[in-house]
Amino acid sequence: KAAICTTLADSAAYHQDLAHRIVQADALPTLAAILRNGNSATRLRSSVLLALGQTAKHSSELSSEVMGQNVSQAALNSLLDSTPAVRRNAALLIHEIARKTGEL
Repeated sequence: KAAICTTLADSAAYHQDLAHRIVQADALPTLAAILRNGNSATRLRSSVLLALGQTAKHSSELSSEVMGQNVSQAALNSLLDSTPAVRRNAALLIHEIARKTGEL
């Protein structure tokens, strides 16, 4: 699962059109559910945060799509995680959402 999420993150980072395709494929609800699940493995949570952040970075529309998945509280909580990669990717997601939408 983490490898799939990392691939989604890499794809979304590469180009806005690929980020749109991730949204069109209806991947965001699954990513958000994994993030909100408190029992997800650390590497998986980190990969999900990265995928969401890379998707949100391209436009306010994509950022709003990510925010529409109710991930803000889980992202904020992830800033307190003991794993640096989780904290870093949570900060990336929060930064991209705030930069594109002004929300959070």
